[in-house]
Amino acid sequence: MAINLFDLAYNLSPEDYAKIILSSGDYFPGFYRFTTPSRTYEPGQMTVGGLIKLYLNQLSTGLLRSRDEWFKQAITRLNSLDTRLRSRSDYAVYDLLDKEYRNWVTAANEYDIALVEITNKKEFEKDQTYFFMGAMIRFTDTEILLGYDDFRNTAVERIEISFEKAKQIVDKIYPSNFSDLFIPARLIGSIDFDENDDGFLDIRDTYLEYLFTVDPKSVVIASNRTKSQHLSMRWAKDIILTEFN
Repeated sequence: MAINLFDLAYNLSPEDYAKIILSSGDYFPGFYRFTTPSRTYEPGQMTVGGLIKLYLNQLSTGLLRSRDEWFKQAITRLNSLDTRLRSRSDYAVYDLLDKEYRNWVTAANEYDIALVEITNKKEFEKDQTYFFMGAMIRFTDTEILLGYDDFRNTAVERIEISFEKAKQIVDKIYPSNFSDLFIPARLIGSIDFDENDDGFLDIRDTYLEYLFTVDPKSVVIASNRTKSQHLSMRWAKDIILTEFN
């Protein structure tokens, strides 16, 4: 069978494009850090309660945390990976990749923070943001918003397709396991680092109220906004933040 690659790349209908995106759910994708509620809290990782306390403390005292403090736990995770890779014969290649990845994780000027409700088995709903295969995705009356940012109400891509048609596609592909692969999530804030490498945490009041009501077992993750804001799948490799005492 002959396939016209030009048509596939440039003349794909919005509905066919939506089918490709929505059918990419996978329990064992390999590249992605996590996709299903099997992802759990890591010791030392920022918790929902820790994020609330940190923000309220910043409001009351003006105290900003340093970059080293924010990413202490992420660096610990990276160091454990580095130990395993040293035994490889091609370690020099991994060392170069490791340095670039460390910079991506720890050296950006701005990061976004998301909350992934790993215990929330929500079914397919309109105007609900989901974590799906490393991307935030949202369904509206007339569009699928891919790479959606709740905090700024923006999206990397907009696919014109009705909610009813999107629901038909989703129901056909995931008749019984939608909630395993589409996890309720929300981009709730950001961290901006100043010239002294101190990070300012920005969370709007509406999202602070949300943090007080969400399941405390939900996972807090970050993404490098400086480098990756144009990528819809920028949450595929989650960055963990440090829990402060």
